[in-house]
Amino acid sequence: MSETSNKDSLNDYSEQKFSWVEKKESILDDLERMVESAFALQKLIEGVSIEDSHQEVKDKLLNFLEEQKLCFSPETIEKFAGYKVILAEENAVNKEMEKMGDYDIYDAQEDKKYSDLTDKFIAIERERCKLLEDDNVKFLQKIENILEDLKQKNNYIKETLENGGEDKFKKDFVIEADKYEDKIKYAEIKKVTVSPFDIVFDTDRKSAQFYGLYYSSSPFISLFNAGDVNREATVRHEKIHNILNKSEIFEYPAFEIFEKKYKELNMCRGKIHAGEYVDEFKIKNIKEELSMIKPFDILDENHEEIIAEAEHADRMDFASPRSYYVELENILKHDPDDDVKDIVLNLILGLRAEVTKMSDKMKEAKDMAKAIGPDAEDRLNILFLMLNPSKYRHIKTYFEHIYKKKLKVSE
Repeated sequence: MSETSNKDSLNDYSEQKFSWVEKKESILDDLERMVESAFALQKLIEGVSIEDSHQEVKDKLLNFLEEQKLCFSPETIEKFAGYKVILAEENAVNKEMEKMGDYDIYDAQEDKKYSDLTDKFIAIERERCKLLEDDNVKFLQKIENILEDLKQKNNYIKETLENGGEDKFKKDFVIEADKYEDKIKYAEIKKVTVSPFDIVFDTDRKSAQFYGLYYSSSPFISLFNAGDVNREATVRHEKIHNILNKSEIFEYPAFEIFEKKYKELNMCRGKIHAGEYVDEFKIKNIKEELSMIKPFDILDENHEEIIAEAEHADRMDFASPRSYYVELENILKHDPDDDVKDIVLNLILGLRAEVTKMSDKMKEAKDMAKAIGPDAEDRLNILFLMLNPSKYRHIKTYFEHIYKKKLKVSE
């Protein structure tokens, strides 16, 4: 597995000079690297024994990360290190803003400090996201996130086996399951299967179709019983979700930035209403910042929620990005500024269009994978988790390349 040339292959090619053939090859190279690394990680995990000590498991995971790094250039590794520095800077600014809370807007010093922090936060975010435009940097960060998550899960499992065992697993699972619609009771758990990174709970819940559920950010998987049919395939499917659970990267916090700038705009308005002077340039600058928020950034920001909703949905009807509509439509209805209303209306219409486009691409990919078979469905699960929703359009191209004989596609 070798690093692809630096062509930003999963990003916008509008400023690139490469031919379509080269672009397509780079897209396919990046997608295949993601999938093959996920399969390699799955193989590594299958080779870990429940008898292995936590230290042995940590060493195996760390070695895997170092092996992945060898596939990339020194330039990529340097960017990857720079990304971590930026994350630390971002956390520091966030903590300062949290300390300020709802500061006194009529205190000129406090107001300037909050405004400066907001601008600094946005500048850091742009720098961070610029590094993430390199798909190799993003990929390495995703792998590291996954390995850290697996390390923590193994630590929990090993400690619980020594202190409480199966009974504590059941009690912890019931607490976690209570957060979901399908609440599982202690008495409904009929079997507990403990692995190094997950715990599978067979329940006596009946369902028309055998299916499982992975509980996000935990090592817990539940199975709803319809007999032994497809149990193995269902468990494998949910284990993939457990492995890739932390593959999402905190994307550009588009809506958070929108809220910060809109709050700042309202504070300026409050000052003007109180008879204080506010530079017109500052108002203009805030509006420009609001207009720079893009619908696809808000979509990608909701990656984890989109995956959670799509998991067992027959139709692609997503509520998570739409949760923002209430706030946006409230601004559209009540804000007195026509410029702000135009910005918000464009954002609402753009977000709806992005959701529809993404839904269509997801449905198309799911139909293709189902028609091809289990191998394609495993690959699809990986790509849904590893790619941003705004890039799901590439999955069809990938399937046509990988399964061209089965699909009878000519390249």
